[in-house]
Amino acid sequence: RRRLVDKGIEGNVVAEIAAFAARVAPARTGFLLDAGCGEGSVTTLLSVATGLEPVGVDLSTAAVDRAARRYPAATWIVANADREVPFPDATFVMVTSVVARRNPLEFRRVLGDGGVCLIVVPGEDDLAELREVVLGATSRRDRGATVEAELAEGYELIGRRSIRDRVRLERDAIDDVLASTYRGARVTERLTAAGEDVELGVPAGPYVEVEAAGARVPVLAQTVSGD
Repeated sequence: RRRLVDKGIEGNVVAEIAAFAARVAPARTGFLLDAGCGEGSVTTLLSVATGLEPVGVDLSTAAVDRAARRYPAATWIVANADREVPFPDATFVMVTSVVARRNPLEFRRVLGDGGVCLIVVPGEDDLAELREVVLGATSRRDRGATVEAELAEGYELIGRRSIRDRVRLERDAIDDVLASTYRGARVTERLTAAGEDVELGVPAGPYVEVEAAGARVPVLAQTVSGD
């Protein structure tokens, strides 16, 4: 992801996201939480655009280490925001999730009165050409509608917009895109859970986390079992 940012491949989209964040930010002082901050470049741009002090949270120790080394003035924390955001109630003016996991209940808890939650999800045709080559087909899904449903309780929609850009990628950049996104390639396997067949689709990558008791998960030619 760092190489893509440095090459400016995502620059136009990120700039539009930052500009939108600046328009909807409820204040120019306070703290901004970026959940799933990765290596910190987007977090930093959101902070500059809104004037808010950046706090980034990510599950990846390696990503947070890169962020802290490159942007030492910000606050970076290793934590699993899917489970709990490690801050007191009403800490933040704005919470952002840019193509990352979402925890609406925790986001709402740490937002102060009048705070804004900005969620960015892939568009219906995001990486469509690449996915068609890699997977042999591409499906379209309105993830924005999914987010609206998730945040229907406890939030009020104040704006929604679509951002699109088209770039031509060289081979090394294509490899970086595939490595940085779960939409490039997936591994699909079937397993039995509580007597029922379940299809498990996961990103192609080095690991997958499963939480279950008595689980037996076949992945390719191996079976992983345990609690």
